Amino acid sequence: MGLLKTIHCKQTAGFTITHPSGNQRFVIHGPGLIDDQMDLIGLPSNELSPHLPLITATLQLWQNLLNVTGGDLSRPKCA
Repeated sequence: MGLLKTIHCKQTAGFTITHPSGNQRFVIHGPGLIDDQMDLIGLPSNELSPHLPLITATLQLWQNLLNVTGGDLSRPKCA
């Protein structure tokens, strides 16, 4: 994992999967390769609007990390 992705993973929640027994939890983050970043964010409900600040902050962090190193997001890939 690259330095930028490591920083991003430490600063974001990712997606938590809990084993049905409750004994194990796994936190995963999406893959990230320069401007090809996929974030996995666990949302407690299917309603998107209350979670937009979290989603926006996660994506903004990735943009900031890229920008600091002279990179930028590929705007057509953003959805």
